[in-house]
Amino acid sequence: MIRPGKVLWSLTVAWACAVSLPVWASTSVLGGMFDGAEPVLSPVPGSLCSGGLMPYRESQFTVSASGAYMAYSGLPSWAGAPALSISVYRGAFEPASPLVNRVGFWRDESAARPAPEAQLEQGQAYRLVVQQHCDGREGAWAVALVGPGTAQSTDAVAVPSFTHGRFSASDPEMPVPTGCLGEGRLRSKVIGPIRVSQSGTHYFQSPAYTNPVGMLCLGVYSAPPIAKSPDLNLVQRMFLAGQFDLEAGRDYWLVLMPDQHYLTREYSFVLAPPAPFRINKGVADSWYDPDTPGQGVFLDVMEDRNSIFLGWFTYALEGESTDEMRHRWLTAFGPFEGSRSRLDLEWTSLDQTRPAQPPSQHFDGHVDVEFHDCRSGVIRYAWGASDSGTALVVGEMPIRRIADDSVALCESLYAGPGMPGRL
Repeated sequence: MIRPGKVLWSLTVAWACAVSLPVWASTSVLGGMFDGAEPVLSPVPGSLCSGGLMPYRESQFTVSASGAYMAYSGLPSWAGAPALSISVYRGAFEPASPLVNRVGFWRDESAARPAPEAQLEQGQAYRLVVQQHCDGREGAWAVALVGPGTAQSTDAVAVPSFTHGRFSASDPEMPVPTGCLGEGRLRSKVIGPIRVSQSGTHYFQSPAYTNPVGMLCLGVYSAPPIAKSPDLNLVQRMFLAGQFDLEAGRDYWLVLMPDQHYLTREYSFVLAPPAPFRINKGVADSWYDPDTPGQGVFLDVMEDRNSIFLGWFTYALEGESTDEMRHRWLTAFGPFEGSRSRLDLEWTSLDQTRPAQPPSQHFDGHVDVEFHDCRSGVIRYAWGASDSGTALVVGEMPIRRIADDSVALCESLYAGPGMPGRL
């Protein structure tokens, strides 16, 4: 399903760049997560929010070459990623004095003006501080640092090489399509084929008004683009930012256009994956496989203990040794991480000829529970190990909710859906 891109910048004027443009060597991306455990601080000077305590993250980095650098938030706040104020400090960051040692500052901006630059020195230790604006939330953050050198940091993330480059006089010309800024024909960078590692909504973010990295129009194609027919095989077209659905394992081609008639010019953008699902108390419910009626699982989630309880009420298959009622009552309890949990299975049975005796319980096998989203998942199971160590019973069962009453709660409790994930 194609979703229309959303752009919050006011396109009131086109930013005209200087005649002589310096060559900026690379774009480095630093990224991480806001998970609710980070420290809080009053908004740093220059932030859009004037009061309250907002969460922030710190990251130390150095650059490989001295010169002018600029930064921008690589994940779009309009898609639910935290809106950021970005500060760079020479040496230490002092929370009680947030202007001390500060050499650069950027924020999510709607004004049509060029981004500022910061002069950074090779080998000098810098501190990157990203602070949320006015509403603290969980979610991924990413900062693209563009300049003559690369940034070295433990928080540096690998991004595809095609997300930074330079338009050249040898690039083919294509007519400016509807939705892009400019007229006539423009030089276009054709990239592809590319593939993404996971299916779902991906997020395109480029800098707004910057010099020399300009505003970009991005076209996504399901086949090699044809210059004379720019709308043929088009999946989606976006200016500055947008979102589009891609499938893992399929080939796509990208077409980048600058905002003006430049023979040469730098470009930089971020392509973010969808936010992964995370187990939360909203998945506590009754689940079942419609193809195997008469059995199912009950789930409970204790987020404060990072634990999940599973009760599986099922029955034996033909030919399997079990009690004469053929009932199986299996339970499991243990930790979860992200969208998955591996739990040891505990079996409970009762000798019906001796009802006064307590039930018999023993551990055998395990279940792997994985959720795709708030409505569906899969349970993989194995039990009954043989002398060789091989499980005698192995299988998997797709599950879905018996009712969708708690879907809205579930979707409100994790960093998604419809949000970019960590790069």
